[in-house]
Amino acid sequence: MLHLLYSRTIHRIVSIHHMLAMGEVVLLSAVFRVIKENLPHATLSIVAGKYACEFLKFIPCIDNVFPIERFGIFMGKTSKAKRLLHRPFIVPVFSGFLKRGKFDCVFIRDDERLPYTSLIRSAVERSGIREVVVLRPLMQKHLNSSRHVVEGYLSILEELGFKVKGDERPVLSPDGDGKNNIKDLLNKHGISKDTHRIIGLCPTSRMKIKEWDTEKVSQFCDMIGKDNSTRIILFSTSKEYVERVLESVKSPPVVIGYLPFGDLLSLTSQCDLFISVDTGPMHVAAALGIPVIGLFGPTSGKMFGPYGKNCMVIQHTTDCPYYRPDSFFSPDEKAFQLCYLKDSCQIMKKTCVDMISPEEVCNAADNFLTGKTGAGLLY
Repeated sequence: MLHLLYSRTIHRIVSIHHMLAMGEVVLLSAVFRVIKENLPHATLSIVAGKYACEFLKFIPCIDNVFPIERFGIFMGKTSKAKRLLHRPFIVPVFSGFLKRGKFDCVFIRDDERLPYTSLIRSAVERSGIREVVVLRPLMQKHLNSSRHVVEGYLSILEELGFKVKGDERPVLSPDGDGKNNIKDLLNKHGISKDTHRIIGLCPTSRMKIKEWDTEKVSQFCDMIGKDNSTRIILFSTSKEYVERVLESVKSPPVVIGYLPFGDLLSLTSQCDLFISVDTGPMHVAAALGIPVIGLFGPTSGKMFGPYGKNCMVIQHTTDCPYYRPDSFFSPDEKAFQLCYLKDSCQIMKKTCVDMISPEEVCNAADNFLTGKTGAGLLY
């Protein structure tokens, strides 16, 4: 049955992803691109959380984006009463949408560790869609710590009958409004693309365990600050974190807080180098073709690092008993990595990202900016 996916009989595809972060959206763009290139006559629709929909709209190969909240599935901060009120209507409302959409192929993850999985499965079954691709067993087979997750996704597509060239990369398309906004922003801070080398630095994440220590960030900024031709733009929405950096830094960076996704794309595209912990903007930079240095600790740089031609990962080896990167995709694991679930290291006061020194990052940055290095892994 699976080989039928690469067929002229498929006209309307829907892929359901009710839990997606920014980085996952960017990495999956390579998958959506292959599907669209193989089936250019078919429309590709994505159902995802409202948060992810903002990012999905910047992937040029996607035809339609639908927020999953319209079916009563709420992934963000929503009251228990509201969830309970909508729960009985999820299956009939969602299945009705799938029927009206006349989809003939649907992709679902079907991972019971994720909320709403059984209800989504029931809605798909009731919709009567002809081709149902359950990703759970395929992810378990193809996604593992021996290779990058994008390569695993592409391997899944090959098993399903899609033609994969092997050089596919995530793809994003900045808009014109964002470019104009960022030009004004750079001028405001006295940064000129013509006279300055711009380093984007994203040391924070929504998860504390992935963050790089503020003292190390301050030291790195001071090292780079000795070169007047280089400017650092610090990307962070954590006011408390930024304040701690600015308390000790002698060469303060330009601080950028929340940006609409279009503006984030445009500002990132102006960077000559992007340095980041494991978070969404890192994958954005790689997708835009910007050289990237990924700083990794509790997650696997080999699996989830920046995916591009000019990217590298710095990650120190660890014998931590809680380090199980395969757990993110293997349903055989009853729960995700413990330190990831608790958002704190279980054996140290600091995170394993803090094993990375500012000197290491500064040397890697210098090598990138002077053309002495390329993609790779540093362990």
